[in-house]
Amino acid sequence: MHHFVMNNFNYSPFPYVQFKQFFTHSYASSLLEWFEDCIKWELKTTDFYQQYECNFKQHPVPQDIHFFQEEPFLNILRKEMGNMFHATFLPKIDITAHKMVKGHQIEIHNDFLPDEKCCRLVIYFNKRWQPNYGGELILFNSYQAHDVHKMIPPYHNTGIAFQINSLSLHEVKPLLKGPRYSLVYTFYEPSTPPIS
Repeated sequence: MHHFVMNNFNYSPFPYVQFKQFFTHSYASSLLEWFEDCIKWELKTTDFYQQYECNFKQHPVPQDIHFFQEEPFLNILRKEMGNMFHATFLPKIDITAHKMVKGHQIEIHNDFLPDEKCCRLVIYFNKRWQPNYGGELILFNSYQAHDVHKMIPPYHNTGIAFQINSLSLHEVKPLLKGPRYSLVYTFYEPSTPPIS
């Protein structure tokens, strides 16, 4: 079900790596279909972002697409992420899904909390995404809006893994046409108390 195809690892402006392909094409299509037709999304709005979210603790996953949260696959992810980021992660992994629609955006932020050491993996599901749709992930060198390190389009079945620290500045540009789906894994190092 998984088929990791990665680009080179980057250390600047913070550690990250992109995936040109993450799941097999057929499995990624099945997940996208489920995101489009079956999930009950809950809108979350804060002072710097708007998006729909789904927490799989409260949302049952059909058996035929359960692979993305099965323990054997999570063990593989934990090992691969540990190897990439030279870290040892706790057994607990938080998994959520996000949906953004026209007008949604996420302003520049770093996700960093001083008492947490963690890494995040985001996989995109947007089969028909085009450059004029918006919703690109932007990585920054600083808090200056013009100081862009890289713009990453949310192409279907691609992804990014990155270390969360004070320098992991990023945003999602306003979505002009959607929806834009993503699957998000968060990995915690032993010194970090996991979210319960």
